[in-house]
Amino acid sequence: MAQKPSGSLGREIRELGRRLAVAPDADVARVVAVVDQLPRRGGADQLIEPLRPRLAQLRPPRPLRFTRLLFLPLEPLIVPPPRWQPALPTIPRSALTPLAATVRAGLGADIVAIDRLIQALAACEAEAVARAGDLLWPRAAELLAAAPPPVGWPETGLNGAMYAPLARRVGAVLRQAPVLRELVAEAEAGIASSRLEAVQGMLADVRAACPEALTMLVTLLLARLPQLTPVLAKIDPELGLQGELMLRQASQDATEVLLAGLEADGGLEATVSGVELEDAAQEVRRTVTLLRQLAERTDVPQMRAREHAIRQRLDAGCRQRFAHAMTTEFLPLLRQPLAGGDGGALEATARHLRELESEARVLGGGDAYDAQLREAAASVRAGGAADMSLAERVRLVEILEGPEAAMALLRQG
Repeated sequence: MAQKPSGSLGREIRELGRRLAVAPDADVARVVAVVDQLPRRGGADQLIEPLRPRLAQLRPPRPLRFTRLLFLPLEPLIVPPPRWQPALPTIPRSALTPLAATVRAGLGADIVAIDRLIQALAACEAEAVARAGDLLWPRAAELLAAAPPPVGWPETGLNGAMYAPLARRVGAVLRQAPVLRELVAEAEAGIASSRLEAVQGMLADVRAACPEALTMLVTLLLARLPQLTPVLAKIDPELGLQGELMLRQASQDATEVLLAGLEADGGLEATVSGVELEDAAQEVRRTVTLLRQLAERTDVPQMRAREHAIRQRLDAGCRQRFAHAMTTEFLPLLRQPLAGGDGGALEATARHLRELESEARVLGGGDAYDAQLREAAASVRAGGAADMSLAERVRLVEILEGPEAAMALLRQG
């Protein structure tokens, strides 16, 4: 486990952490912005760690730094240092900066092009992140797979012997990042085919390069593509019995890691509140699919009880996220003049609300969602932007309350 700062520095960080825990949102956002600008974060990460559930709800803009770009594909695997164990398919957060520094040192002159791509970008700019990542991830995977001499490893507080196995596992899985990104994009676009042959190729590649990384890859696959859960253990007909047993064990270990992540403080908050409204429905769908698949695969009462408890927390998180988006995103937009008269942002926000409501409704809360949608539609009918046309009002009411309510408004208009 990573060491904590000692002496007066450790006391100062702990005291500042206690103050931040009760500080206003604006103060927390400012502190995080300062930490994001630090070239070497050191003990500052321990200051931020307890705030992560709150940051998931605040969603302050985060710049796309080299370390964040490097580990974006592996985000579901990253855990706080106290939760990390060498045998688990996870990565301690304290190891990110040294691993990134090791990659930077190995890239040499190639780092200039990557830094130029990510300069002044935010982590939420998907297309730019993909371009920079496709340039970085394969090269970084090659470097880490060779486990070159580490840069700054003592800062992690981990035994030096843990560096090489972790670096090789990270390198083997990071090599799959471009393919995994394509598969996730296809799934989010509603493409039915899972391209199982691509998944087979990923598993075979990792098995050949670093068998110890197989569970890490399986954990990542189940986190990003939970629909693979029922077939993953039998996905490759060339595995044989031993290979199938290996994948089955990897799936069980991955399941435990993912459940523990959802049960941890901030786990579910990051699922719903830690993403933009336009992505919230997809994250809820992915988590619900994972929970459903896990429930169908086991008859263990304890596992079913854990799944039920997570669903209840997810239900509460969805209701909170929906209400927050309604009051802080949709209604404020409704009161503003429509820029250019097209109402595109307002209509998009309404659609994202309905998408979230549709996915979250399977968890419960149907009456609460219906009531808020009716109130929002009533606000559209009663007022809204002064320059909103009847057609725009009708379209918004149709999104929020359905075609019959929209037709009634059209007749009244």
